[in-house]
Amino acid sequence: MTVTSSRVKTCSSQPLQSRRDSKPVNTEDIKLFHKIVQAGSLTETAEQLQQPKSTLSRRVKAMEQELGTKLFHRNNRNLLLTGAGESFYSNTQQLIADYNTAVAEITNTQADIKGKVRIQTFPLPMLEHAPLMEAIFSFMELHPNIKVDIMTSSEPLDISGNNFDLAFWVEIIFEHPDMVSRPIAESHMYYFASPQYLAAKGTPSSPTELVDHSCIHYYFNTEEAANNLPIDDNRNHDIKVPGTLCTNNVEVAKHAAISGKGIAFLPNEWCQKEMVSKKLVRLFGPEPILVSKLNLVYPSRKFVSIAAQRFIDFIMEYKEKHGPFDLNTEPSLRN
Repeated sequence: MTVTSSRVKTCSSQPLQSRRDSKPVNTEDIKLFHKIVQAGSLTETAEQLQQPKSTLSRRVKAMEQELGTKLFHRNNRNLLLTGAGESFYSNTQQLIADYNTAVAEITNTQADIKGKVRIQTFPLPMLEHAPLMEAIFSFMELHPNIKVDIMTSSEPLDISGNNFDLAFWVEIIFEHPDMVSRPIAESHMYYFASPQYLAAKGTPSSPTELVDHSCIHYYFNTEEAANNLPIDDNRNHDIKVPGTLCTNNVEVAKHAAISGKGIAFLPNEWCQKEMVSKKLVRLFGPEPILVSKLNLVYPSRKFVSIAAQRFIDFIMEYKEKHGPFDLNTEPSLRN
């Protein structure tokens, strides 16, 4: 069974009382309720806890009886949160967070942790070879009982609504003031074109001349954003440029530029090999057009699991120890 939930907000953490003629709801049952919602499936929760699904179902029904209301709509395939279920989940997030924090503070902070960390990340080319993945693998070695789910998307998804714990987003698509954003890497952005394209169409002398050239468009959130490209590091200085190809994938844009389909706006560190082999030419001098940041992003007012907290702390400590993450995905070209 899958669980569907809309985005929730963090509310007061006052103790929750069930019906007036019954005892307060057991904290362990509230934790179970959260696990079901966050796992997205009663079956997966049962697998994580290594308990029969029927046992968990009975506990949920008993809790509903204690509360005097249904938390889920049930059918043959799905578990859907009711309005009361949404409210209960929202109101108990801080309660569970405080409980987990209290337990962590009186136990060994290095003790083994179980759980899952769900991550959304911008699709970095050759992500499996990037230093960021090396850090994630190091975290998994340190915490072998934490399962890590990584989902790639070039567009920022609703972290809470999609049951993600955190995300790695590039700055140019980050427009979420209710999220904590911690930069972990910088990317120097330039315009690139193939020698063949420049020989046929001419070489522009400044970014403002891009209006006379075919450019590779990026689609992230809106059609307007797809048609505009920056001319300097001021985020408000964009120009509308022509072009016949639009993509939300940086690797596609790079290969399109190599094939002579137009001028592409690309991270310098992802084009080193192509510049050496003269497949791409960097335009407009040595200074980057824009310095973009890769950010570790997570909700500022949502319950963050102990596993996710450990992951966030590990990534920031890794950056502190090794320096900002090198986004150059070619190991032979890293400094």
